[in-house]
Amino acid sequence: MPPKPPSDAFAVLRAHVDEKSSVAETEAKKARALAEASAREAAALRIQELLETERKAFEKRSADLLAGEKKLRAERKAIAVDLTSAVKQMQKVADHQTRPASSGEAVGVPVVPAIRKAGEMDPDRSSDDDLIPPPQPS
Repeated sequence: MPPKPPSDAFAVLRAHVDEKSSVAETEAKKARALAEASAREAAALRIQELLETERKAFEKRSADLLAGEKKLRAERKAIAVDLTSAVKQMQKVADHQTRPASSGEAVGVPVVPAIRKAGEMDPDRSSDDDLIPPPQPS
C-alpha cells in the first residue's frame, strides 16, 4: 500500500475529529438535558415543599380564627345573657318602685327617690356610713 498523500491523511483525520466532535456534542446535549431536568425536578420539589409549608400555616391560621370566632360567639352570648338578666332586674326594680295611682296621678308613675344634699341623712336609714367607701391604704 502506498502511503496516502498528506491531503488524504488530513481529510481522514478531519473526518475522525468531526465524528468525535459530533459524538461529544451529542453527549454534551444529553448531559445538559439531564441537568436541566434535574434542576426542574429540584425546583418542583422545592416549590412543593413551600406549598406544603404554606398550606400548614394556612390551616393553623384558619384554626386560630375559628377558635377566636367561637370565643367571640361565647362572649357575645354571655353578654346577651347578662343584658337580659339586667333588663329583667331593672324591670323588677321599676315594677317595685311604681306606686298605684292616687288622687289625680297617672297610673304606674315611677317613684323618683329624693336627691339628698351633702350631709343630709336618708330618713329610711339609721346611718349613712355604708354609703361612704372605707379609706384606701396608701
